[in-house]
Amino acid sequence: MKQFRFKKGHHYPTNWFWVMLRAIVPLFNVSMFSIEFRFDKSCANELADPYRRLQWNKLGGIAQYGFKHRNSVRIAWRALDSNQIELGLYEYYKGIRYAKYLTTVNVDTDYTMLVDIEDGTISISGLSDDVKMSYHNTIWFDNRIRRQVRFSIGCRSYPYYGGITPTEVDCSLKMKLTT
Repeated sequence: MKQFRFKKGHHYPTNWFWVMLRAIVPLFNVSMFSIEFRFDKSCANELADPYRRLQWNKLGGIAQYGFKHRNSVRIAWRALDSNQIELGLYEYYKGIRYAKYLTTVNVDTDYTMLVDIEDGTISISGLSDDVKMSYHNTIWFDNRIRRQVRFSIGCRSYPYYGGITPTEVDCSLKMKLTT
């Protein structure tokens, strides 16, 4: 897994140049990805500002090439307390954002998730023996043309801190995205 460090007051990790280079490599006919991750305890110390507690930070996922705010599927996170992180599904479909809580994980623990977009449904599985979850969402099925919506040309999406507000403290996580 690759280390991503966020400095206080920033949205992008310190290795943002590497992230941008990897993100522009096109993917073709993408319909699934796996994501391995581990949150450092520093990620769970973001509780000073209540607004920051509500925003979803992006861990990783896939997007329609060049249009992450048009069509994308990403795993998101936010601090719950000093030892736990909430995970969510953060997606855009035809420019409309959907965010949904998935589960809670512990800091300093390795996890793996598999996200699959098949037959117009997003399915999420994996994690570990102590955290089990499965999520299904049918918004990706376009009933007008009765076919699966896929990312014919897509790109990877890497960690980003926040929505509007950047991190208040330095924080660090490890992540590997496989398509």
